[in-house]
Amino acid sequence: MEKKMAESTRIQWCDSTVSPVQDCGGCQLWNVNARTFYSKELAEENERADTGFPGPFDRPALLSGRMKEAATWPDLSHADRDRPSSPDSAISHDAKPWLSGLPRHILISSTVDLLIEKGSSASNRDTFSDEMLFPFLKDEIIDVVQSELGSNHQWLWLTSNPQRLHEFAEYAIGQEPWPANLWVGTSVGCNAHLSRVDALCKFRGREVTKFVKAEPLLQEVSLLKYLKKLHWVIVGGDWSRNRRSKSFDCIWAETLIQECAQSSVPIFVEQLGSNPTHNGKTLKVSNIRGDDAKEWPKSVRVRQMPASRARFPQSKV
Repeated sequence: MEKKMAESTRIQWCDSTVSPVQDCGGCQLWNVNARTFYSKELAEENERADTGFPGPFDRPALLSGRMKEAATWPDLSHADRDRPSSPDSAISHDAKPWLSGLPRHILISSTVDLLIEKGSSASNRDTFSDEMLFPFLKDEIIDVVQSELGSNHQWLWLTSNPQRLHEFAEYAIGQEPWPANLWVGTSVGCNAHLSRVDALCKFRGREVTKFVKAEPLLQEVSLLKYLKKLHWVIVGGDWSRNRRSKSFDCIWAETLIQECAQSSVPIFVEQLGSNPTHNGKTLKVSNIRGDDAKEWPKSVRVRQMPASRARFPQSKV
């Protein structure tokens, strides 16, 4: 079960997750593909306060203190992530060798969009005004990632509304530098979402680490014209507990892998989803996420991290 904050996670490209906003006001998955949206499924199955899903999915709430608690989690920079931690270990982590030598990577918006707009067409009810939301996000995110404990970790902020980052940054820090340990990314599922990448690329300067999460990818997309302003790409297929998710063609991942190699940008293939195909054939995967790289075609077994702005690791799994 993926709770609203978790010291360990099945997400392959990070160690932990924390969501300072509970549940969702809406996004393209809620609006178009809610039947297979994993966050909604989890919320409906776990409507109890002790699970982290205490309210109806479409009634978001601001919960302070979660980021501050996550900042207290142990630094993993010197942890051996080649193998999972032992049950009696003081530091809990899964086997993710590509993260070895890196600080703990914490995704701060795994099941919600913190910048969903009030009155958005994707939402079925009004969400927070900026007068309420922006001060909360400054205290909960900016102040925490810059704190003594927060600076031990790498934080990743994902949003489907990257144009709102400009407004928030102006409010929260003005002309001050964006925190170096706070990466910003946007989600892309199809070509209709590419305007988000354009907005993300215009956020501040090259010094801000920017990434695109092309997951769940529903059709082939090209990021080639944006890669000079991006630092990382994540790609993966759609999944659901009932396996009624959209199919994922490995050729889509191969295209992005080639583009990223051409541009010297690291790329991370997260999962193939519940219904992957390759060369017109359906692939068998042992779990609904399709995240066991040993079951994939060798051409897509690529998991790279932007460990250094000077030198990207080019290892494959």
